[in-house]
Amino acid sequence: MEWFKHYTQSHEDPDISDAWDTLGDSALVFWVILEVYGNEFSHLDSDGYLKLTVRYFERKLRRKWSKIEKILSFYQERSRIFFKRTDQEVSIKIPKFIEVSSNWTKRQRRRPTEAPTEAPTEAPTAKEAEAEAEAEAYKEEQKQSREKLAPSPKKPKDEKPYSPTPKEEIQRMGDEVARKRIDDAKVALFTSGIFPEVQRFMRIAAGKNPRAVLHTLTQCYQQKPKNPGGYCRAVLEKENANFNESDALRLKKSAVPGRDEAKNILKMIRGGGQTESEP
Repeated sequence: MEWFKHYTQSHEDPDISDAWDTLGDSALVFWVILEVYGNEFSHLDSDGYLKLTVRYFERKLRRKWSKIEKILSFYQERSRIFFKRTDQEVSIKIPKFIEVSSNWTKRQRRRPTEAPTEAPTEAPTAKEAEAEAEAEAYKEEQKQSREKLAPSPKKPKDEKPYSPTPKEEIQRMGDEVARKRIDDAKVALFTSGIFPEVQRFMRIAAGKNPRAVLHTLTQCYQQKPKNPGGYCRAVLEKENANFNESDALRLKKSAVPGRDEAKNILKMIRGGGQTESEP
């Protein structure tokens, strides 16, 4: 096989986007695996598996097997790539590869000098029409995948609309609660159309103070800026430092004993016997 289709919005695929967030540059690994699979397409076994040595696979992907295995396992959970490992070999299968392979590479190849023998539907205009139809089918598939990822905008009557969390409440909440509220804010920004690329921003926000991230997203939802990506980056840069400083002060304050506790400590030091709380 000489080529397969690669659409300009392929990086927006939910599975590839999630892998990118979780595993770093796994999108590059995904496309290199597709290239290897397509290049050896004629050597698949009867079940659709391509067998390669582990050493070749590591050399081709410029990674050790431990890293490759994590990426393959992620895509296997999403039913995008299946793999089996033996001692020195690995077999891979990409069930949906045929959908991105060229319709013309699926047909029996003619010699370059051989004249076409099929009906006039093989004219360039027919090829272009077929390519457009395939592109539309792919776009529809991607749309359905995004709809599965994001909840439907049509909410039940008894479901409350999204309500941004006030900053004062954010400052008091724990990390786990903040992360749950972040998920709610992401869905609200995506479904409302305020920030369709919110998932891409979350890659930048990885490792930041979760309360700062939540505050940034709620501000974006309320302000509805024209450039939500730039707005969120600027707010997060400022608020991440503010929330970290606030957390540090809160921890320091909690470490200082109260008045009664300090009195008891002094009493014990001076040999005063039992503390006030003891019988």
